[in-house]
Amino acid sequence: MRRSFILVVLCALAGTVLAQSTGTLTYGPAVAAAPVPGAPAATAVPIPLLLLLPLGIALAWLGFRALRKHSARLLGAVLILSGLGMGIAGSLQIPGAIALAVDMIELNDPNGGTVDIPQGNAVYTNTSTVSLKIGSVVAPPTCATASPTDECVPGLVLADTESCSTVYSCGPVCGNALVETGEACDDGNLNNNDACLNSCQAAACGDGIVWAAVEQCDDGNLQDGDGCANDCTIEPAPVCGNGIEEVGECGTFGTCQADCSSCTPSCNGLSCGDDGCGGSCGTCGGGTECSGGLCLAPPP
Repeated sequence: MRRSFILVVLCALAGTVLAQSTGTLTYGPAVAAAPVPGAPAATAVPIPLLLLLPLGIALAWLGFRALRKHSARLLGAVLILSGLGMGIAGSLQIPGAIALAVDMIELNDPNGGTVDIPQGNAVYTNTSTVSLKIGSVVAPPTCATASPTDECVPGLVLADTESCSTVYSCGPVCGNALVETGEACDDGNLNNNDACLNSCQAAACGDGIVWAAVEQCDDGNLQDGDGCANDCTIEPAPVCGNGIEEVGECGTFGTCQADCSSCTPSCNGLSCGDDGCGGSCGTCGGGTECSGGLCLAPPP
């Protein structure tokens, strides 16, 4: 059972890796050894300074053993100090090594060739024994370069054992049937009326898109009384007198009449009297009377 589980996990991981989109980098023999103006300088393959850490630990252990012998105490102290120095130097390389997590890719054909550009960090080292020139660089889909100082660019010349790098940060690809960071779903199609939208977000009532065979309507909101209910079913025709302002009746800014028709009050230039919809524009006081919508003094 345990072996079967491990096999399934390994297969899933392999499938994920194979499904990742990559770009391409082409290279060929360098006609001239001089790099193209403006291109970054290639870098030599660095010595693995991380090896200093285990070497330092080993020296410190030998020094500790030597200190237990009276005749070798000086040698023991020297070994311990040397081991501590190497250990500190090696440990300082750990954060950089973790941050790199690079793919190492060899450019080993003297006649040139094509290699894949993976997502993330990658270093391309010339192991062909001749100078090579970078041809074309095609980024992986939906990826943007972080422009490292030793970036592989067209025209860059790499002497033997020199290297250049690419660093690409890539967003999720909606429609590739892989649920990636930021996606709620990915059904591998561009059908916008199923359970997974073209934005790779789950379909829901109120998103403005009718989910086939599940929703009757979807007007982009969860309000009742506008023809499409908050459960995305089509509302029946408005019924005047049921106490609900429905589509086609009074409306938000009107005054509802007895027949459920809309009426907009108007009191422009009026200080009293009827507002045109059965309401009042105000009342008069101070001994004045309403006449023609205005408060006037009574006739003598």
